[in-house]
Amino acid sequence: MDARDLLIAPLVILVIYGVAFLLRPYVTYEENRKYFFPALTLKFLGALGLGVLYQFYYGGGDTFGYYTHGASHIFDAFLDQTSIAFKLIFYDNNYEDGVFKYASRIWMYRDSPAYMVVRIAGILAINHGMVPPTINHFTDDPGIDSKLNLTFNEAQERKVDAILSNTFGFGGHNSSVIFKRFE
Repeated sequence: MDARDLLIAPLVILVIYGVAFLLRPYVTYEENRKYFFPALTLKFLGALGLGVLYQFYYGGGDTFGYYTHGASHIFDAFLDQTSIAFKLIFYDNNYEDGVFKYASRIWMYRDSPAYMVVRIAGILAINHGMVPPTINHFTDDPGIDSKLNLTFNEAQERKVDAILSNTFGFGGHNSSVIFKRFE
């Protein structure tokens, strides 16, 4: 979190309140209209409280990582050249016209074929009976059930009948696919 967040967050909240004020007549009835803004405010306070918890207690969390490694580069592109920022947002696998300068810094910003690496690793795990490791695990969480084998830091030989590959990428590149052993 930096000084820019202290400026941008209130502005975004004011814009959302403005849009909510315009939409309120279309989404409420006379009976519940008086609860609309208190409920919206409560949601904002809960979201901000959760954000503060993740930022300062858990050391960042997903939202911080999403902004730091993704949205901040789009914000920089908006400041430099608005057209490039829009190209990043409405991605079409085209890195021309200065887009690569920003896209190469966004660690989640990949084209669809890049996700195939994970899927190929899963297929190889099915075929060879070797489960790839969950890397960068250094501290055990006592809340994790000890019966779960999460394959920390070293590959393990195991029979694998099926895998599920979820890819949730920046910009809405989301997909899930299940591969199963052919019998």
